[in-house]
Order: sequence, then structure tokens, then C-alpha cells
Amino acid sequence: LLCTAVTVVVALATPFPRVMPFVLVLVTFLAGMMTVYGNKTMPLQFSMLFVMTLTINEEFVVRTALSHAGLFGVGALGYLLYAISVAWFMERRTRQQILAESLYEMAAYLDIKAGFYDAGTDYDELFNRLVRQQIVVAERQQAARDMVLRGNKTPFDGLLVRVHLRMLELYEYLLSTNTDYPLLR
Repeated sequence: LLCTAVTVVVALATPFPRVMPFVLVLVTFLAGMMTVYGNKTMPLQFSMLFVMTLTINEEFVVRTALSHAGLFGVGALGYLLYAISVAWFMERRTRQQILAESLYEMAAYLDIKAGFYDAGTDYDELFNRLVRQQIVVAERQQAARDMVLRGNKTPFDGLLVRVHLRMLELYEYLLSTNTDYPLLR
């Protein structure tokens, strides 16, 4: 709907060259201000700017501007229905995939942590890698938490929740262990 509104505004402003720069600045400013909502709005920001770029190339009269925006809105609605139906059919697989990615990043974290027992590795460089990987693990676990703990309907969903909780317990255990690695080397 937002991109359809941008299409209407830009299409109606194309016959007026003195108004067009203000519309361009306004749309660009609004797209930039959407960053307040985080990275999840970046596709919407891009689509606003892309639609503005496509619409600016032609000069519209009111009737063609509205029909252009209407066709764009119908196309957007069709894509929305397609995306929702695919997401509905693939919901279980998406949950599995996100949980698997989280487990994979945790395994990479454990692999880096195991490197501390090797006397031939650089301690500081390994510690920096561990901290960077810890950030990645935290992000993946948050994504898994958002997907896996939401809307559990089947026993299979309960299995995913149990796997996720065991993974969180293991991660907390790994974070809570204090080992004096230089002494062990």
C-alpha cells in the first residue's frame, strides 16, 4: 500500500517540474526515516525508491496516474497473496531451517572455543574470533526464538521447541564456564 501511495504521488507530480524535486526529497526522506524500525524495513525502503525511479520517467495525466497506481496495487496484492500462501505452506520448513542455522553457528562457536586448548594458536586472535562468533550466535538464537516459540500447534512443533531449549541450555553452560586457558596450555 505504501508503494502504491508513492506511485500515485510521484505520478501526479510528474507534470509539474517545480513540485517534483520536493516530492523526490519527501519520498527519499520518508524512506530514510524508516530505518528507525531497523533492518526489517530495508526491502520496503528499497521498493519505495525503486517505484519512485520507475514512475518518474513518464509524464502522467491524472487518469493514467491513477490507472498506473491501480495496476501497481493489483500487482502488489497478487504478490502479497502469493507470498502469504508460500509462507503458510513452508512454515514448518522455515522453522527447521532457522533452528538448524542457529545450531550450526553454535557448533562454530564451540569449534572456536576448542581452539583455546591448542598451544599453537594465538590467544588474542582466537578470543576476538570467539567474541565475533558469540554475536552471530546471539543473533541466530534470537531469530530462532522468534520463529520456534511462536504458534506451536503440532507435536513436531513441540520437538523443535525442546531442541531449541536444549540448545539454549548448552549455550548458557558454555558461557558460564570459566577456564584459565593460558594455564592449561
